[in-house]
Amino acid sequence: MSDEVSLHSTIAYVREFCEQLALLLRTADTLMLKHGYEPAAGNLAITETSGNLGLPNRWFPNEVFRFYTSEAEPRILAFVAALLDDRNREYEGFTEPLLTAGGFLYAEPVGSLDNSKFWWARWHGFMPDRRDDGTVLRATTASAWPGEKYPFGDVLTFGVPLVHVQSSAVLGSKVIDPLVGALRTWNDTSRGAPSSPAPSS
Repeated sequence: MSDEVSLHSTIAYVREFCEQLALLLRTADTLMLKHGYEPAAGNLAITETSGNLGLPNRWFPNEVFRFYTSEAEPRILAFVAALLDDRNREYEGFTEPLLTAGGFLYAEPVGSLDNSKFWWARWHGFMPDRRDDGTVLRATTASAWPGEKYPFGDVLTFGVPLVHVQSSAVLGSKVIDPLVGALRTWNDTSRGAPSSPAPSS
């Protein structure tokens, strides 16, 4: 009986966790909108999941995310994403779920997003010399990922343990405000002239 209660409690906890994640992302939408950034992918928050019996590792999302664009900064694509797991063993030193954020500086206006781009929400996990203490990390695609072709040349990300973000006030102070500040202060060289995308493979 105790095992049944424990299993039921676990499932209930997972449902509640998903509700809290949705609330976090909706709050991020609200806070980003105050800074002029609107959702760039409708209500989409999850991809790369499956209902296939043969793919149980995709029954739960690897990450949940929101992308944003701004009319005032048409070449910037911003994001907020919770990295929940590393099912593909892609990240180094991933030991707990992270709340991450960042941006991509395009050579041209961002335009529309499609399914091939949503994995970019995981970008913090791939950053060189990654730190998960809120430090803003910057990289260029040409130097960090040579041979790959992207429509942007500059990337910035940061991340903090998800458990450290327990309220909208903390979300604002630890994630949204630093994100918007970092995007606004992108170095003058990058903002003054279009960045070159990474070379073609």
